Amino acid sequence: MRDVAITPQEMYSTLDATPSSLDQVFDYLRSEEIEKRKQGISAAVNYPAAYSQLIPIITESVYEFENSEIRIVAARVLGQIGPAAKESVPDLIWLLENDEYIQVKRAVSFSLGQIQDQGAVPALAIFLYSEDASLAGISAKSIAKITGINFVDSEKVGFVLSNGVPTVVLDARDWWEDTGQYLDW
Repeated sequence: MRDVAITPQEMYSTLDATPSSLDQVFDYLRSEEIEKRKQGISAAVNYPAAYSQLIPIITESVYEFENSEIRIVAARVLGQIGPAAKESVPDLIWLLENDEYIQVKRAVSFSLGQIQDQGAVPALAIFLYSEDASLAGISAKSIAKITGINFVDSEKVGFVLSNGVPTVVLDARDWWEDTGQYLDW
């Protein structure tokens, strides 16, 4: 036991610490503090053996309407987890279709591509027609990743524009209209 008062730096250093064990991750995920919850969600990718327990808790975070940052972090982490997060796809699609923030939609669109569930393709195809060129481009690249189709510029970082629309989007729209919409997803 020490007789010295705790300095403000020591007090806040423990609050800002990233969870260093699975038990701490679960504690952080249950925290009322936004930053702790975000840290818990982010740290979950380090515990693949516990994904079956962590993914449902992270997925619940997509319904966190008080804070869009939590929804973004949850979507990104589910994408980092990849195909193992397949059970979260219906929730992510719901978020993609219903969230009011474009940053959330972009994060979800990207993550659906990382998870690679073909059932997400029709929802992503809707956003090929988004007025937000970035969202449309991310959706096109996610469709390419899921289907294995190499749209023009789908492998490039960023977007090459043609009349303000990413070329990857134009190619993905053509594919969707000619073929994709008729497939059994």
